[in-house]
Amino acid sequence: GGGKILQAVSNTTNTETTNASTNLVSSGLAVAITPSASSSKILVLVGSNFRVAGDGGASNVAREGKVAIFRGSVSGTLLQQQIIGITNIDATTSAGVQSVNSISFAFLDSPSTTNATTYTVGISGLNNGDAQAQPFNFGSSMVLLEVGA
Repeated sequence: GGGKILQAVSNTTNTETTNASTNLVSSGLAVAITPSASSSKILVLVGSNFRVAGDGGASNVAREGKVAIFRGSVSGTLLQQQIIGITNIDATTSAGVQSVNSISFAFLDSPSTTNATTYTVGISGLNNGDAQAQPFNFGSSMVLLEVGA
C-alpha cells in the first residue's frame, strides 16, 4: 500500500552563514535523495536557526530576512518561503537591532523522478536586514523522507 516511508536522509550544519544581499544564497544546508520510484513524494522537513541583524539603514524601514526551500539550488524550483524579522522599531538606525528565530518548514514535494534530487535552504537579507543562518553556530537540520505512492 501507499504512504510507507521508503527511505530517510538528513543533514545538519552549524556553520554560521551571513547574507546582506537581497539575492538568495545557500544557507549551507542541503540534502540529496534518489527516489526509488517516480511516483514517490518527498517530505521535506527543516528546522533552522535564523537571525536578522539591522544593516545600519534608516529605522523606518523593516529589518527582515527571507528563508526559503528549493528543489535544486537556490536558482531551482522555489517550494516554500518565509519572511522573518522586525517590521518597525523606533531607533535612529537599525544597527545592532536583531531578531533571532527558529524556522521550520514541512513541504510534501512531487519531484516525479528517480534521479538524485537535492533540496537546499536559501537565505537573503530584505529591506534593512542582513540574514544569518546558524547564528552563534547553533545547528540547523533537514530531513527528507521518501513516501511511497
